[in-house]
Amino acid sequence: MIDDIERGFLDLLGPDDYAALLELGVRRRFPSGTALALGGDPSHEVFILLKGLVKVSVSSVDSREVVLDVVEARTLLGEVSAVDGGQRSAALTALSAIEVACIPTAAFNTFLDATPNALRYLLVDVASRLRRRIQALQSLRQLGWVENTGADIVIRDLDRVRGRAVR
Repeated sequence: MIDDIERGFLDLLGPDDYAALLELGVRRRFPSGTALALGGDPSHEVFILLKGLVKVSVSSVDSREVVLDVVEARTLLGEVSAVDGGQRSAALTALSAIEVACIPTAAFNTFLDATPNALRYLLVDVASRLRRRIQALQSLRQLGWVENTGADIVIRDLDRVRGRAVR
């Protein structure tokens, strides 16, 4: 499985299972700037991004937007809250005109249960993304931009992290 950590869930599924998953959804198009989901909302569906770019972001404690990722076509979105039944952990915003397949949460979970290796593939994908985030955080810590204060992680110099000159 270590060879698969660079491949996402949808690639690991294979073409037949991917096609079967797409059939569970409804294709929809949205203009740039559309909020597909807000952090804290309940999950009713997962999205497969078919065309365009989507920003994944959260709000910081001081209400600043923190961009976690910008994803492109053939990316699964909203799977964590669909699987655990919790609230959405991040906001999803279209950065361009997009096309998505909207798959109801119940149908997605039924697919995971019925499709051999699907849960394993999803776990590999989520673990891979977590590993990349941890590595990025470790790099920022080594540069002195991040510190731990108890259970919290604090970015010391946000302007420097953003690549701006500090005056």
